[in-house]
Amino acid sequence: MPPGHVLIHDRQGTRIERYWSLDFHSKTTDDPRDAVQRVRELFTDAVRKRLVSEVPLGAFLSGGVDSSAVVATMANLSDTPVKTFSIGFDEPGYDELPHARRVAQAFGCEHHELVVRADAIEMLPSLVRHFGEPFADSSAIPTSYLAALTREHVTVALNGDGGDELFAGYGRHMASRWVETRQRVPVPLWGWLAKVADRMAGQAADARRPLARLARVMRGAAAERSVRYRHWVGVFDPELLACLGGDSLPDIDPVKGQFAEVTDLDAVDAMLAVDTAYYLPTDLLAKVDIASMMHSLEARSPFLDHKLAEYVASLPSNLKIRGFLSKAILKDALKGLVPAENLKRKKRGFAVPVARWFKADLREFLNDHLRPSRLASAGLVRQSVIDELITKHQSGAADYGHHLWSLLMLELWHRAFMGGDSVRDNQPGMFPDTIRTPQVT
Repeated sequence: MPPGHVLIHDRQGTRIERYWSLDFHSKTTDDPRDAVQRVRELFTDAVRKRLVSEVPLGAFLSGGVDSSAVVATMANLSDTPVKTFSIGFDEPGYDELPHARRVAQAFGCEHHELVVRADAIEMLPSLVRHFGEPFADSSAIPTSYLAALTREHVTVALNGDGGDELFAGYGRHMASRWVETRQRVPVPLWGWLAKVADRMAGQAADARRPLARLARVMRGAAAERSVRYRHWVGVFDPELLACLGGDSLPDIDPVKGQFAEVTDLDAVDAMLAVDTAYYLPTDLLAKVDIASMMHSLEARSPFLDHKLAEYVASLPSNLKIRGFLSKAILKDALKGLVPAENLKRKKRGFAVPVARWFKADLREFLNDHLRPSRLASAGLVRQSVIDELITKHQSGAADYGHHLWSLLMLELWHRAFMGGDSVRDNQPGMFPDTIRTPQVT
């Protein structure tokens, strides 16, 4: 069922109807100061309602704005220490545990941590079975580990999902506004700027580098909104997809119809509308729901309280992005509640170091599963293109980590559900060697 829809079966037949949608068109006239207070009140109420439970309850904590807001509010509303749970990586630039730890200490939480290493790949058969589809978001791995750790202590966990999609927390939201205020820039110039940025970024050898991200923005700048969204959110651009699969992988635009419904919205609101209708339910919520249910853990998302979401959608986008400050009104509402250090932190996301793993610890695993690929044997992709992606990535000539992860997940799904390979859950010890850090209270 699509989100916000209901299936009705009666004497007239069977039909699917929409019963609710998030309205970004109708805007409030509230004074900005009143809006800040209203956001604070609605968010507090959303957390309060999700604390009602007859079983032990805790929270996921990354140390970012959203999860810190949830934990801070829980601490204010609870008589006992909040149980918090965090995941980290033993890779420089990817570990957020120190930030989460500081938040937990600030609010006197009973804090639990787990460090995930490359051997986490051993849980992929279980992930493939539970997802039942080729799910390409690599953060499904740490999310499942986080759910397993959390379930050892509680039955319900609150999270910060939805904060970025409602309050404009992604770089693409700011980029979309920047691009559309420069519509007089000739289309060929955007392409030239993308090529220059690519060269300066060293052929994008690390997709997380600023110049590599800038090149990605430039490549989608001149396109219509739906195509731009695919460039910025997707993994494979249309040209590479055509090389990889040809006619066997048709170029599908999954968000074109959704953008067509919001042509009258400004760049930021249009992207937020599509994020909440498409990206949030099909990626983030699907990931958390399946990963948590793998371990019989219930996940609750205060930011997705419908009253809060409806009010935030009614706010003009200039209250969400102020200059170069993202999630401005949320951060204003959280002042005095969340430590200033966390409010000022640059967004990191739940990044997984797959690009580095594929060059080292998982180099052999990747080659074993994609050289040769059963996808290629089935005529779905070209083996020569897969080989080229692997060679360029492992030599350091380019960063194709997320491309290769997507292909690997598609490969494992195809083997399990289309090729006759058995996919079984690992036994209760399914989580391989991981590094536990002491509890922090």
